[in-house]
Amino acid sequence: MTQMDPTEVARNDSTTVSAAKDELLTLFSSSWTISAFDELDWSRLKELPIRESLDRRRAAGDAAQACHCIECPDFVKHFGMRHDEWLITDHIAGLQQLMSDQNLQLLPDYGQRIAVLKELGFIDENERVELKGKVACEVSSSILALHRQPTTNSCPRSTRPTNSSSPS
Repeated sequence: MTQMDPTEVARNDSTTVSAAKDELLTLFSSSWTISAFDELDWSRLKELPIRESLDRRRAAGDAAQACHCIECPDFVKHFGMRHDEWLITDHIAGLQQLMSDQNLQLLPDYGQRIAVLKELGFIDENERVELKGKVACEVSSSILALHRQPTTNSCPRSTRPTNSSSPS
């Protein structure tokens, strides 16, 4: 294996990049059993978290080798479907995290609004809505509904004001 200067590769030096590409193509076009793909010897590491991680990895590898699912003729299709399902589930979890209360607390505006509501007594110290807050919410909703009725012309005909000066 040849030694290459990463800065020359990063500078996009054509001869260095070409040499690196040729060497990688040679390496990857050969068998996966060559010594370049041999795993490092982790047995000399004594840190407990690393040892535990290696033990979990070994157990997962043994469980995967014991499975007979790879013998299925449609394994690739089944794996692809399961992988797509996992990607969608992961995306949904990410969206739920974005909408969560924890994410809202990162917004400075949200924190300021919570402080104002606490100061006015609409929520308590645990951010639970007090009775005063519920009443304020209902009053606000009622006012909004009253403002909407004339603009949407949604009043019943019998309750509309009549103009007494106009002829009938």
